[in-house]
Amino acid sequence: MKLTALSPSRGLMLSLGSAVLIVTTLVACTSQGEGEMNQDLTVDQAKAKAETQALEISVADALPPGEVLSTEQKPDGVLLSCSETTYQWTGRTTFQLDGSRSEHDVLDAVATGFTSQEGFRSTVDDNGERERILVSGPEGLAFVARVSDADELHVASASRCFLLRDDESVHDTY
Repeated sequence: MKLTALSPSRGLMLSLGSAVLIVTTLVACTSQGEGEMNQDLTVDQAKAKAETQALEISVADALPPGEVLSTEQKPDGVLLSCSETTYQWTGRTTFQLDGSRSEHDVLDAVATGFTSQEGFRSTVDDNGERERILVSGPEGLAFVARVSDADELHVASASRCFLLRDDESVHDTY
């Protein structure tokens, strides 16, 4: 078998794909179950997507003023299955940091910022390559965060689970 090096962009895509898989697994483990889900939650801008994008942006609030130099939030995300009948919206945001603190200190600040809020908990996942945190919130709302060598804080998120409306398709991008 021949081993080849991955391009930086291919490696990032694999890492982000892994993060989405972890978020999905985390949500599946923390979800309260289909019977207790919020029946009013939908994928459209006013509900699941907006709530999850607001969660992503609030990650910067856990860091000291001035540490975040810029923010790039992906405008669209995809739906992943929670169960046979429910779905969650997934998104991504990248924060360019000033590089003043270590990867561990940045992640610790984010974890502390969220675990001090009611309904949130975090765990550290160190896969031997790069430390990341997994944060789960009320009703399965969750995100995974890690810091890259380029001082970028990457956040992959997932909404609470919801039912699709008749005019929505799992195959669409929202």
